[in-house]
Amino acid sequence: SELMLACELQDTERLDEAMSYLTEPGAFRWFWAARIYGTAIRGDLADARRLLAEVVSGNFQSVNTDFGILWMVQLSSEVCRMLGDTAIAAVLYDMASPFGARLSTPGYLVSTGGCGHHHLGVLATVLKRYNDARYHLDAALEIHEKAGFGYLATRTRLEKARFHLARSEPADIEAARRLIAQVVEAATRGGFKQTLESALEIQEHLADPASASQTAAEVQKGPVTPGPATVDGTVTILFTDIEGSTALNEALGDQQWLDLLAAHDRIVRQEVAKAGGTVVKSRGDGFMLAFPSARQALSAAIESQRALASHNAGFPEPSPIRIRIGVHTGEVVRQSGDFFGRHVSYASRIADRARGGEILVSELTKALVQGSPEFRFGPPQQAELKGFSGSHTTFNLAWSDPQ
Repeated sequence: SELMLACELQDTERLDEAMSYLTEPGAFRWFWAARIYGTAIRGDLADARRLLAEVVSGNFQSVNTDFGILWMVQLSSEVCRMLGDTAIAAVLYDMASPFGARLSTPGYLVSTGGCGHHHLGVLATVLKRYNDARYHLDAALEIHEKAGFGYLATRTRLEKARFHLARSEPADIEAARRLIAQVVEAATRGGFKQTLESALEIQEHLADPASASQTAAEVQKGPVTPGPATVDGTVTILFTDIEGSTALNEALGDQQWLDLLAAHDRIVRQEVAKAGGTVVKSRGDGFMLAFPSARQALSAAIESQRALASHNAGFPEPSPIRIRIGVHTGEVVRQSGDFFGRHVSYASRIADRARGGEILVSELTKALVQGSPEFRFGPPQQAELKGFSGSHTTFNLAWSDPQ
C-alpha cells in the first residue's frame, strides 16, 4: 500500500522507505512484484526486467493463488507495459485468466489496483490481442463503476486510451482523446498525480494531429531508451509547481482550477520552448524541465515568472498563479524519455524549499553563470534538503526589474 500510494502521489521519500522494506530478508515472496514495480518506476528498467524474468521463471512458486498471485500480476503487468515484454506478458496473462472479476487485494483502492480484467486488458494490449483487450477493459470499467471505485475507473479509462492508441484504427485516436479528457478531469479532481501526469503526456501529443500517429506507434512498440540529452550527460534540471495547489483547487472549484492549470501550462511551455529547453514531464501542477545549459534554464525561469506576473496583472484581482522553481546542474541518466539520478532529486528538493514567486538555484548552477550580467542573485542561504546530509547552499535568482 505504501509503495503504490508513493508512486501515485509521486512522493520519492515515501517510495524509498517502501522499497527498503521490500528488500529486507524474509519479505513475502509475492512482495517481489512491488519491488519490481518500484524499481521500474525509479527508472532502472534493465534491473526490473531481470527481476521480473527471475520471478516468472520460477512460475511464482510459493505464491498463494487465492491472494498473492493476482496482486503480483497487477504490478507485473504494469512493468510489462513499460518494458513491452511480450514473452512475460503471455505467461502472466495465462496465470491471471481465471481471476478476471476478482479484486487484486483488499485495502486501499490505490493498492488494490482493480479487478483482474483490468490487468488482463493491459497484458492483452502488450500482446496486441486487441479483441481480448477491449473485452477485458470494458468489463473492468463496468465492475469499477458499479462498485463506485472512482480511482480504479479512472485508471481503467487511461488503459483504454492506451489500448486505442496501440490498436490505431481510424476511430481510435478520437476515442483516445475523449477518454484522456475524462481521465485528466477525474485525476485533477482526485489528486491522482501519477495518473494525471500520464494522461497529460498523452493529451499533449493528441492535441497535435501530426504527432498523434507517432504516439500510437510508440505505444505499439513499447518503451524506447533515447540517447542522453547531451554528450556528457550533464544537463540543468528545473522543477516548478504552483504554490498551494490543493487549497486553490478547493477554493476555485474544478472548472476554474482546470482553467488556471491550462493558463499556467501554456505560459511555462512557451517560455521553455523559447529558451531551448525540454518538458521532461508534467506533474499536474508543475513541470520537470531539462536544458542543455544553466544559462538557458535560468533564462526560462526568469521569463516564466515574468510572464505569469504579467498574466496576473491582467485581471481585476490578482490571479493566484504563483510558482516555485528550483534549479540544479549535474550528470543524469536518461531512460525511457525521463531523467534519473541524485542530481534530479537534488533539483526537486531545492524546488521544495522555494516559496511562490521564487527561483532557488544551487551553488553549482550559480557558479556556471558567474559573471553573466543578466543574472542577479541574493545572498547565500543555508538549507537542509530531504535525503541529503548536511547543510546546502542555495541562492535566490532575481527576476523582477530592478527598481
